Amino acid sequence: MEYDKDQTIEELQVEDSYNEEELQGVLKSEMDDAKDFIDQIDQDRADATDYYLGNSPTAQSSMQSEFVSTDVRDSVLFMLPSIMRTFFGTTKIVEFIPHGPEDINLAKQQTDYINYVIQQKNPGFKVLYDAFKDALIRKTGYVKAYWDDSITASTHEYTNISPEAYQALIMDVNVEVIEEKIEMQSMTIMNPETGEEMTQETPASYDVKIRRIKPKDQVVIEAVPTEEVLISRHARDLNSSPYVAHRMVKTVSDLVAMGYDKEQMEQFAGSGSAVDEDSYDLEQARNPYADFTGVDRADNNSKSVLYVEHYVFYDLDGDGIDERIRVCTVGNGLNIVNSTPWDDLPITLFCPDPEPHTSIGSCPADYLMPIQAAKSQIMRDTLDSLGHAIFPRMGIVEGQVNIDDVLNTDIGQPIRMRAPGMVQ
Repeated sequence: MEYDKDQTIEELQVEDSYNEEELQGVLKSEMDDAKDFIDQIDQDRADATDYYLGNSPTAQSSMQSEFVSTDVRDSVLFMLPSIMRTFFGTTKIVEFIPHGPEDINLAKQQTDYINYVIQQKNPGFKVLYDAFKDALIRKTGYVKAYWDDSITASTHEYTNISPEAYQALIMDVNVEVIEEKIEMQSMTIMNPETGEEMTQETPASYDVKIRRIKPKDQVVIEAVPTEEVLISRHARDLNSSPYVAHRMVKTVSDLVAMGYDKEQMEQFAGSGSAVDEDSYDLEQARNPYADFTGVDRADNNSKSVLYVEHYVFYDLDGDGIDERIRVCTVGNGLNIVNSTPWDDLPITLFCPDPEPHTSIGSCPADYLMPIQAAKSQIMRDTLDSLGHAIFPRMGIVEGQVNIDDVLNTDIGQPIRMRAPGMVQ
C-alpha cells in the first residue's frame, strides 16, 4: 500500500510542505533524460534479444540462404546452469554466519526465515533465473524486493453449514456476507416460567455466499523487466544514482487494491497505452506477436494507468540537503499521489560485465553478436555455393534450345538443342 487510506493527498502535501509544481518539474526533467538514455540502450537490448531468439542477422536477399547461427543462445544457456547452481546448489540460498556463541541461535533463525521467504513465499528460483538471463542477454537484470500489503478479494459459497460454523465464519473481520439462506427447524422446548411445552423455530443450517477481503502482508521478490527501470545518464552505480524510476502499467483495479482512491485513478484510465508503443520496444522483441492495443473492455477497472515510482534525491523537508525520496505518480502528466522520504532502493541490479564508473556495463551477448553474424554469413555463402554447384546456372543460345528442357531439373532429363554447344 502506498499511503495511509485515511489520509488525503492534500493532507500528505501539507505534512511534507513541498512545492508540488517544482517537484513535478524535477521529476519530468530527470525522467526525460533517463528515458532518452535508456531508450538508446533498449535498442541494443532489442537487437540482442533478436539474436538470442535466432531472428538475426537477417538475410541480405530473399534469394540467399536464411541460415542463422545461434551462438548467443547456445552460450547463454550453457552459462545459466552453472550460475544457478551457485545459488541453488545447496538447500540454503542464504546463510547468516554468527560472530560469537551468543549469535548462533539468532543466525540460524535468520537463515531459516530468509530461505523461507525466497523459496516458499516467493518463486525464488524463477526470479533469479529471469534476472540472470536478462543480464546475460540485455546487459542488466533487476530484482525488486518490497513489502506488499495490497488486498485481494475472493468469493466463496457454503451450503448446509451448521449454526456454529456460520457464527465462526461471520466473526472473521475480513468476511462480508453477500447472500444467505436460512433453513429453519421446529423444536419443542419447556417454558421455564409456566412449565408448558412450546414450539420454537431455530436455524438448522445455512447456505451463505461471502466475500473475503484479505491483505497479502508479505515480502515480495520479483524480477523486473529491463525496460521498466530508468537510471540517470551519469550514474556511477544504482545506489548512488540521483534518479531511479520503476515505470509500470497497472489497471485501475490494481491501484485501488494498493490503497488509492478509485475515482481519482479512473481520471487517468487509459494513460498506460502510450507507454507500450513508445517505450516497450524490447517487449515487442521478446514477444513479436504482442498486441499493444489491448482488450477493449467497457469497465474502467480494467483500463491501464501509467504508474511510476520515482526514487530521486530532492530537498523535501527544506533543510538545504537533498535526501532520497520516493514519489509515486500516475498518468502521462506525472500527477503526484504520494511522496515520502526513503532510505534504500528496493531494486537490485545485476550486470555480468560491469564497467568502472558507469551503472550499465556489457554482457556476453554484446561480444557474441558479431561472431553469430560472421558465422551466419559464412554458412549462408557455403550453402549458396553448394546450391549453385548442384543446380548451376545455364547459358543458352536463344531460339536454339528448348526452354522447358532447361528449366526442368529432374535427374537424367535431356535438353533438346538445334545445334551442338547451344547450352553451357
